[in-house]
Amino acid sequence: AYREDSSAFNITENTLAPQDQDYLAPWARATEATADGAPKWDLTRWDENYFSRLHEIAAEASRHEIVLELTLFCPMYNQEMWAINPMNARNNVNGFGNCDSLEVYTGKQAELLEIQIQLAQKLVKELVEFDNIYFEICNEPYFGGVTYQWQRQIIDVLVAAQREVGCRKLISLNIANGSQRVDNPHPAVSLFNFHYCHPPVVVADNWHL
Repeated sequence: AYREDSSAFNITENTLAPQDQDYLAPWARATEATADGAPKWDLTRWDENYFSRLHEIAAEASRHEIVLELTLFCPMYNQEMWAINPMNARNNVNGFGNCDSLEVYTGKQAELLEIQIQLAQKLVKELVEFDNIYFEICNEPYFGGVTYQWQRQIIDVLVAAQREVGCRKLISLNIANGSQRVDNPHPAVSLFNFHYCHPPVVVADNWHL
């Protein structure tokens, strides 16, 4: 559900910034095209190629005893990223996501929230058989307007979806760059991720957990 533009962060040969024809999203392409000729997405249909590839990655990691963090969402760090994202109304045939990038992960856009819920439910079902995966709700949610209330909604969705299929994977929240005290966390969250935490004072700051 996330992609970067070719100039993002000045990364050479950025694997998160594939050319449009190489970008594989969870949603299927439509026949209608954008103004620049790229096929739009249909956010109500899945691209099974995406999930087949996901299965292959998870299975290969399992064979090598590697645990994978599957990050469901990531904020748009700039308007260029939002301009090429499938959830942007200009890029899908459904007209969903007619908003600014700062509203994508707030729940204010009912259609987008429903699409995000469906994706979370789909990923739970697709990955039932794998015991080497945990779910992170959102990468660096402290950027790009992501709200904690929206994260809690997605956590509730994951909990309910896993209960429905009879599995329970760990759920993670990305808390902050550096350190921050975590108070009253969602009871379903078992992992708290911090980026660039050096020295690791976050351990002492959150010893109460």
